[in-house]
Amino acid sequence: MGMAASQARYLGLTARKTNVEYEGQQINQARTALGNQSAALWNQMLGLSIPTVPSITDYTTLTYSFSDGINNYTITDMQSVDKKETDGTEYNKLVTYKTLTTVYKGVESTNSNPQVQHVFTPTNLVDKLKTDVQYKKTDSSDPLTTAVDGEGNVSYTIGGNAVTFNEIAEGSPEYIAYLKANNLTELTDKLYSYEVDGQTKFLSIAELPTTAGTSDIASQIISKESVNYTIGGNAVTFTEVDSSSDEYKNYLTANKLDKLTTPLYSYQTSEGETKYTTATLPTTDGTVDLNSETITMGYRLGNSEAKVCLPGDKNTSLVDQEAIKQIINDFGKDGGITQAMFEAGEVYRYEKNGNVYYTTKTELEDCWNKSKHDEQEYSISSKMDFQPSLTHYYATNLDEVITSTDYAIMDDASGSGRYANIKLKNMSTKFNLKAEETTNQAAYNDAMNQYNYDLTKYEKQMSDINAKTSLIQEQDRTLELRLKQLETEQKALTTEMDAVKGVLQKNVESTFGTFK
Repeated sequence: MGMAASQARYLGLTARKTNVEYEGQQINQARTALGNQSAALWNQMLGLSIPTVPSITDYTTLTYSFSDGINNYTITDMQSVDKKETDGTEYNKLVTYKTLTTVYKGVESTNSNPQVQHVFTPTNLVDKLKTDVQYKKTDSSDPLTTAVDGEGNVSYTIGGNAVTFNEIAEGSPEYIAYLKANNLTELTDKLYSYEVDGQTKFLSIAELPTTAGTSDIASQIISKESVNYTIGGNAVTFTEVDSSSDEYKNYLTANKLDKLTTPLYSYQTSEGETKYTTATLPTTDGTVDLNSETITMGYRLGNSEAKVCLPGDKNTSLVDQEAIKQIINDFGKDGGITQAMFEAGEVYRYEKNGNVYYTTKTELEDCWNKSKHDEQEYSISSKMDFQPSLTHYYATNLDEVITSTDYAIMDDASGSGRYANIKLKNMSTKFNLKAEETTNQAAYNDAMNQYNYDLTKYEKQMSDINAKTSLIQEQDRTLELRLKQLETEQKALTTEMDAVKGVLQKNVESTFGTFK
């Protein structure tokens, strides 16, 4: 091999050796990165917590209970204390205990679709109506001409017109009217009536003239001044009800009538009660039976009639009385049903779906008056539609947990570590204790489910770490094998370079050492 060829070979070997060294450095760096990944996986594995199987004893509690012969009690908490009373009694526990008891309570709720309607009910009555007519008199004077014919018949004329005198019977309405107009109780003379120019006049005279002649007679015109009515000695005033008023319409509704053919009058009694009558009012003195009616406004909710409840009323059952009393006790101070409402007849009872509810007149009127019904927009609906919710109440027996706390003496008579009896401070008798281990199976099952989930999650994480570690180890072995190959190649290159170097050295010596 010549010098040039040897030199070229040496340069090629040097380049190849440099490349091998560079590749070896890259492999070492890659193995270092794999080592870091492996360390990170190791730290991740160290950070994992191994799930612990839950113990059923952790979910089992010792519960004490006792009975006083009426109620059963369960102790929910007890604390050790050193409580000494002045009488020398020493209490070693402060216990909290509970009992389930039935309590009669009022409940407030709402009726979202009350369908409140006004209902009018008539009650037929008869009143003794006394009529007292007041009269006034107007004095008059007429020129009376008396004529007697040949047969002795007497005739009378006034202003050239014949008149007839009619004697008024004592006690007749006209007779009484004359007495009342003149504030008299009786007459000593006779009383006659006659007509002049269409007017009826009255003449009180001992005897009518029977001899021919002309004389002025003093007469009176009697007219009605007022008509007074009394019922039971109390004055009443009759007022005609306007046919366009709600009062008139309510009367028709109550009596299921379309219209009336006679006027409708209203009047008030001395007790303030409003009554109605369609009878013709008398205009003469006397006493008659007046047929009248009271119209009672009530309520209906859907198909259920609302009935007024009153304390002590025979129409309000004892059950209703007790229910309303309880509701007043529970809600009377919070704007609900009050005793005053109950006594004023403003509490109503109705039924819905077989249950009894109580509400107030104010609530019923609010539903009726605040209905959003629009007759023009909803012509086929009525005012009982689109009403706001109705607040109502009911009373019922409810199970309620009563919790109490008291000092107690608890003894361990058997020495088993469990208490055998209890003596409460507020009770005079010692009661036997019943100890019972109670396992919260649901909580234990939940804990087991959580454990199984955590264990599966842990095993999955460990499997992922092992899989990643195996992959890193496989990659590292591949790199290690390649590094060993490079090391072998490096040694071969070094040997060959030394050989080429020796050849070069001989070529130099042989070329430049010719003349030595």
